[in-house]
Amino acid sequence: MPFTKTSDEWVQVYSGPMAIAELLCDTLRSEGISAEIPNRNQKQLDPLHVGDRSFDFRILVPREQAERALEIVRVPAPGDVEWSAADEVQPPRASPAVLATERLGRRIFWCTSTFLFAPLALWFAFEYFPAARRLERRPAWHRSTVLATFIAAVQTVTLLGIAGARVLEELGRLG
Repeated sequence: MPFTKTSDEWVQVYSGPMAIAELLCDTLRSEGISAEIPNRNQKQLDPLHVGDRSFDFRILVPREQAERALEIVRVPAPGDVEWSAADEVQPPRASPAVLATERLGRRIFWCTSTFLFAPLALWFAFEYFPAARRLERRPAWHRSTVLATFIAAVQTVTLLGIAGARVLEELGRLG
C-alpha cells in the first residue's frame, strides 16, 4: 500500500525526536509492518517552517497494522516496570514558559547555523530575551543562545554588507 499524505488508511503510532523515530520505524519494518515518516527530508532541510513541532517526527502505519505497531512502539507505563528508589528521582518539570523560551533558543541556534537565516535568528532573539528575563531562572543553554545571537548579528551585518556592495556595483554599472 503506497503512502500518501491524504490517505485515511494510515494512522500515527509515534511522534518524537528524529533519532528515535528512525529507530522505531526501522524496528517496525523489520517486524514486517509498513511504516513511514512523512516529510522527513523536508523537516531536515527546513526545520523552521513547521513551527513548534519542527523536531517531532511522526511514524504512520497502515490502519490494519496499527495495533501490532503500537505494541512494539509502546512505552511501558510506570506500573509495568519495577522501579528502584534511584529511578524515582526525577528532575522537576519545567514550566510551559521555560519550555517555550528554550524552544526559541533552539530556533536561534538553527538559524545561526545556516548563514542565510541569521536575520531570522535576530527576529527570534527579540522574543527570546524579554521572555528569558521574565523567568525565575535562566533557560537551559542561555549563555550559548547569547553567543549564537551575537554570531547571528555578525552574520547579518556581513549579509547586509554583501548585499549593499552588490547594489552599489549594479548602480555603478547603470550610472
